[in-house]
Amino acid sequence: FWSIEHFNFLPRFFLSTLLFFAGAGFVAENLWGSRRFLSVGEWFQILVILVVFVVTESLLNAVLIGILLTCVDFILTYARVPCVVEQPVRRAELSCVRRAPMIQLTLDHILNRWLLVVRLKGFIFFASAQALVAQIRDMMESEERNKVPQYRRLHFVIFDCKVMDGMDASTAKVLRKLKSDAAGYNVVILWTYVRSDLASKLRRQELASGDNSIFADTDEALHS
Repeated sequence: FWSIEHFNFLPRFFLSTLLFFAGAGFVAENLWGSRRFLSVGEWFQILVILVVFVVTESLLNAVLIGILLTCVDFILTYARVPCVVEQPVRRAELSCVRRAPMIQLTLDHILNRWLLVVRLKGFIFFASAQALVAQIRDMMESEERNKVPQYRRLHFVIFDCKVMDGMDASTAKVLRKLKSDAAGYNVVILWTYVRSDLASKLRRQELASGDNSIFADTDEALHS
């Protein structure tokens, strides 16, 4: 057929029945049949998209709602994924350098209060970085609020990037704000195990200034 005019010769009841069963089969397969394989949240997203399409009679609106729901689900999912290998720790036993016992004891005693090590992992998104930054900021505010003596307060935060792949622009903005807030509490942000490409990115995003905050490993940072 060169046009749809020939469909006008078919019975209307036949055409409506054909369209109904074709559409019903599609809905049954992709909505009702998929409930066994999808989570409640994923199945609910499909139902919402279908309802939007039926109510608005617009495929574009349904597609836009689907994209919006996917983005929200992505953010909520990654907000629950930790961006650290382990919980941030305040300790000095990360150094592999052997020192005299008295010097080592003195160093451990000081750095166990002064030093916070954060081992980052994977690609860090804004949602997962927010919780980490809030934890560090709460630690500094708590010391200020409780009037902890200066010699017992946090002085250095080391971000260990050994198994970190990168970060998005929103995460970089959050970390810049953390760096600015930390300076107000006399806390210095340091980066260790930084690759050359990551080092350039940290400088470009104003997360590190010069070479005095980027180090090859934790030992080098501790000796600085």
